[in-house]
Amino acid sequence: MKTFLLFLAFTSLVFAQNYSSDSLIVQAILDSNGWNSFTVQEVSVVSGNRIVELKLRGEAIYSREQISSGVYTGWFSYRSITRLSAEIGNLTALEKLDLGGHQMTSLPSAMGNLVNLKYLYLDPEHYWDNTTKAHIHDGDGDVFYDDSLRHKYYFWSDTLPKRYSTTGRINDFSKFRIGARLSALPSTFVNLANLVELDISNNALDSIPSYIGNRTDMTKFWAACIGLFQFPPLVLNLVNLELLNLSRNFIATVPSGINALTKLTSLNLSGNEITSLPETMGGLTALSDLLDVSVNEIASLPQAIGSYTLLKRLNVDHNLITSLPSTIGNCARLTRLDAQVNSIASLPSTIGGLDMLDTLFLEWNNLASLPLEIGGLAKIKNLQLMHNNLTSLPAEFCNLSTLAELYISHNQLTALPDSFGRLSSLTILEATDNKLTDIPASCARLGYMKRAYLSDNLLASLSSKIGSRTYDLQVNNNQLTSLSPAIDAVKLSVRNNKLTSLPGSIMLSSMNFLDVSFNELTTLPDSISFAANLTEFHGAANKIASIPSPFLSLTKLVTLDFHHNELTALPDSIGYKMTKLTFFDVRGNMLTTLPASLGKLTNNYLNIYADSNHISWLPDSLIAWRPNIMMEMSFNHLTVAGLPANVRSLTSTFHFNYNRICNADATLDYWLRGKTSGYQVTQDCSSTNVTAVSGSNALVNMLSQNTPNPFNPSTSINFSITSPRHVTLQIYDIKGGLVASLVNASQQAGRHSVIWDASGLGSGIYYYRLVAGDFKAIKKCIVIK
Repeated sequence: MKTFLLFLAFTSLVFAQNYSSDSLIVQAILDSNGWNSFTVQEVSVVSGNRIVELKLRGEAIYSREQISSGVYTGWFSYRSITRLSAEIGNLTALEKLDLGGHQMTSLPSAMGNLVNLKYLYLDPEHYWDNTTKAHIHDGDGDVFYDDSLRHKYYFWSDTLPKRYSTTGRINDFSKFRIGARLSALPSTFVNLANLVELDISNNALDSIPSYIGNRTDMTKFWAACIGLFQFPPLVLNLVNLELLNLSRNFIATVPSGINALTKLTSLNLSGNEITSLPETMGGLTALSDLLDVSVNEIASLPQAIGSYTLLKRLNVDHNLITSLPSTIGNCARLTRLDAQVNSIASLPSTIGGLDMLDTLFLEWNNLASLPLEIGGLAKIKNLQLMHNNLTSLPAEFCNLSTLAELYISHNQLTALPDSFGRLSSLTILEATDNKLTDIPASCARLGYMKRAYLSDNLLASLSSKIGSRTYDLQVNNNQLTSLSPAIDAVKLSVRNNKLTSLPGSIMLSSMNFLDVSFNELTTLPDSISFAANLTEFHGAANKIASIPSPFLSLTKLVTLDFHHNELTALPDSIGYKMTKLTFFDVRGNMLTTLPASLGKLTNNYLNIYADSNHISWLPDSLIAWRPNIMMEMSFNHLTVAGLPANVRSLTSTFHFNYNRICNADATLDYWLRGKTSGYQVTQDCSSTNVTAVSGSNALVNMLSQNTPNPFNPSTSINFSITSPRHVTLQIYDIKGGLVASLVNASQQAGRHSVIWDASGLGSGIYYYRLVAGDFKAIKKCIVIK
């Protein structure tokens, strides 16, 4: 018994001594790299009497904060290893060392003493596990896991930064990143004979050390983006490899001997310059997790692909592939196929045999049709066919009862199959930019839809109800003359149609977004007051003459847009009712003033656009507005007398270009100069703009409304002048930017006509301004593509 107690005491002493010496080394590493808030216990794993695992992987945190009202700044902060001393070589029991995300150009040669190392990770870009990726939903900061990103990015609202801030650990992060990479591996690494997993990706190595070829027990090897110009022959010796990643190099040829790697379950050769794949790749029958040859220059795939009966994911996107081999139907366990951005003109009928496939990406190809057999994809959930040449979908397409997301935008579809409503699991339909003229009645059988995007088609009616409820319905740029009273949408956008009225029944309490801009509406239904949760309303470019009183019940509105209508006045109480407004746009109407109640808005951030009206005076209440208010008052009729009495006290941002503010006193002139750049040269200070001439052909200085208006692509602009003078006729966009100069020359007295071709411009509101001597005039026009 005494001997046993002595043995326990001895082993405890040895443990304390050995662990103590290891922990001192690790503590020195933490201290020298500024990891002041982390303990040895947190970054290490102990087994027996030694530290056997060291977790020093870097992290990146994305921080965002508001520096002033409506102005945000963001930055990445980094925590990484920037230096290692030779003492790390004394951690001889280490089996796993994670230095991912490091910022070093070299490693100490003493690391060659770590002969027990099995797992070594040296990728300076890795801020995340090698197989788990991160994606941020920036609405609320939640972290979702995905396979498209490699870095660990947290928004400031997420739990990690909050926790780090609370504990003070955020102070260990730096806003500066060296961007360092290893230029070579220490020659002493030849001693690391027990390596099972090695990651040297994203370093500036140019080659792989020859001794790596002797590590025949290695199962995982990452050498992505290290500057390789050929497939390293020594890798073919690693016959026990299960994972090989040589992506983002300059490899042009895959050797036929690759079939020696018979245990591979994951092979990533993406982002190289490969033009073809050898048929011998068919020998890699163990491939089950991933085969990724995306972003290369491959023109065709070998028939040997059919040998991959265990493969779950195949990625061939961004190549030059014109067709898929018929043998692809043998890949019975395939769950995801990425073949987007190729030149695929047709699909083999055997694709219908992939009854485990749940994700199929075929966008940006040359598909003109789909095989009938596509209806056999029994488990498909996400199908992306955007940017092809499809003119129709086969009836069998409607057998896809598990399909949840369908993306068929930017094709040539003229109709959807009559039985489209059989897609009972469909929650997302994106079919914009096609030639659809109607929606099948069977769509009424669809259930809840997250979104249905049908913009840029030829829809003349939307009589059918799309699902029992559609959260987000967009039918912009069609030919709708009416809406179905059965529409039940939280977000509804029907801009640029031919609507003359809105059904009152669609104004539901669940609605929070409504866009009816660029239609032919003359009024809004009183029932709009039922949409009590509406936060955004866009009603621009209609013929609305007044805002109905029920509209003022929408007290949750943040965005209100009535630009380019026929409003002559705004409700006096609008500022008292709609207290949450931050964006208010009434440009291009016929307003003569603004209601005094707008001065009562107390939001920290507010933009008001009232340019291009007939406003000749502003109420004194405007002086209540704070510095973070922006007021656009250009292209109006304001004079010195029409400005608020205490205008010089205003600290808000005002724009007064193209008004009639003339003969301002020195103090006011100084204030205006500070508020509106170049305000003086843009004011109209002429006393008259009409000259009488005897006879039936009496001339007047005049700028006429363009015809036609709206127009696409050209319109005629007529003007007349009473005497010879220099004339400029220029076109401006809604931000006041010059987009075209039609006339800049001397003109004789008389009537003149100019054709403006707006082919190169997008849809929207434009202004044309005539200056002829002391005569100035401006009018608006609308381009609709």
